Amino acid sequence: MRILHVSPEKNLGKYLKQQPVEYYSIDIEKGKADLKMDLTNLTFPDHYFDAIVCSNVLEHIQNDHKAISELYRVLKPTGWAILQTPYSPITKKTIEDSSIVDPIEREQKYGQSDHVRLYGLDYFNRLKIVGFDVHSAMPSEANKKLYALGSRENLIICHKSVALVNEKLAMTLFVKNEIDIILDNIFYHLEMGVDEVLVTDNFSNDGTYEIILALANEFSNIHLFREPAFRQEIHVNNMACYAREVLGCSYIFHNDADEFWRPKKESNLKTSFLENRTSAGLVKRKNIIPDFHHVEDRFPQKKMWLIENPCHASDIQKDSIQKSLFIFDYDPKVFYNCQKKNDDVVKGNHNFVNKPIENYISNIEIHHIPFKSYQRYKDKINQIVSGYISQQNNYLPNHGWNSKRFHQIIKEGNYDDLVKNLLSIVTNNPESCREFDYEFEIRKYCTRNKHYNKYYSLIERIDLLSPAFKKTIGDQSCIRKQYLHNKIAYESIKQSKIDHNETLQSTSWKITEPLRQIKDYLKK
Repeated sequence: MRILHVSPEKNLGKYLKQQPVEYYSIDIEKGKADLKMDLTNLTFPDHYFDAIVCSNVLEHIQNDHKAISELYRVLKPTGWAILQTPYSPITKKTIEDSSIVDPIEREQKYGQSDHVRLYGLDYFNRLKIVGFDVHSAMPSEANKKLYALGSRENLIICHKSVALVNEKLAMTLFVKNEIDIILDNIFYHLEMGVDEVLVTDNFSNDGTYEIILALANEFSNIHLFREPAFRQEIHVNNMACYAREVLGCSYIFHNDADEFWRPKKESNLKTSFLENRTSAGLVKRKNIIPDFHHVEDRFPQKKMWLIENPCHASDIQKDSIQKSLFIFDYDPKVFYNCQKKNDDVVKGNHNFVNKPIENYISNIEIHHIPFKSYQRYKDKINQIVSGYISQQNNYLPNHGWNSKRFHQIIKEGNYDDLVKNLLSIVTNNPESCREFDYEFEIRKYCTRNKHYNKYYSLIERIDLLSPAFKKTIGDQSCIRKQYLHNKIAYESIKQSKIDHNETLQSTSWKITEPLRQIKDYLKK
């Protein structure tokens, strides 16, 4: 049995060392334990310990989510952890303020000068959001002394959730020119419990592909494909097949770069979906738009609004002529167990092709940002319409009706009027909106990953990398060969004709020159 003891108590540490176990102790300060180590950046491998004891530590750590995630990572699926911390049983929400650094003020607010928060009852949710099942137990008086517990203090015992350990969640993305949001999207959803990210790039030319390429080279759970055809429904269904057959994923949702899937309570996406006890369900979308009076040509906008109570449209094509399209209910998206081998999803990922469902998942909602900036929205409309034109034989005339309508308005020189119509929602319907803080509600989750800032700074250098990148992939026969390999591999998976490991190799490729430049930059 292998035990990790964090910031070891003297008596308990002495007792554990006398047991027939493999004992490790760590502390951030040298000399206080066997190993000097930061709890937010453990150097142990995954699933390494049978047991973990961490008492009165998390209240000292600014990024407690990262610390809890690290403890979860190094614990074996069959292991257990005791994660004690002072908390108030009469306070629902944790009291914390990162701007408070004065020891006297901290002691007044949190009860001790070196504490950075006073946990409330939501402490248990913080443990659950990373995947722990949490239980409490009242130990004997003798064990209270051994564990250095207070007279009324319960043991907080955590196990890895069986469902989360055994099941993998995949997210797919079909993207083109999303450099302003793609990094936030990927890192946010990884923090929300996504295990595997599959991205098909539709020949971006703004640096999106280079960024994802760099991520895929560093992270084994980010998978990148590149396809020239504007056929979203084909590519996402192929990625679903790949996630199921090659990566062994059980659950999947098909996302867009401007959408963030959010649990309605402190949890993660996998836990939230499993709570519904269904094999498939629809998830509602709500739009986030910039304030019309403060709209800028940047993202994220300084002031943004979430349409909390969207309107229902009997005929959205007609109703959205007079009112902003953004204020209406958008079509939902589907979240499902891909091991059930449901039918393929339709274009837009709104339902299944031949067996549509009607049940909704109530504890998850999608926050959609259709208008990121003044110029970006215009570019997006032109890009979508160009895609439909290039594939007009594969789509019905009414597909993409909103983009085609807006494209005509832009051609007629009335883009400013269109923007006013789309964004003046708060002025006309203030009761339907609430202010949305993008930094707090989205980006704070991204920054929990230590790699986020490194890649965010890389975006500023993309223009320098792009020429070499374009030169490297300039051979169209090479591109066709990559596309052919992908297509053959997917068909082979579906027909179960080749080994999965062989498939993985045949569908992966590396563009060496931009990778070399990216690696050199990241080393600096």
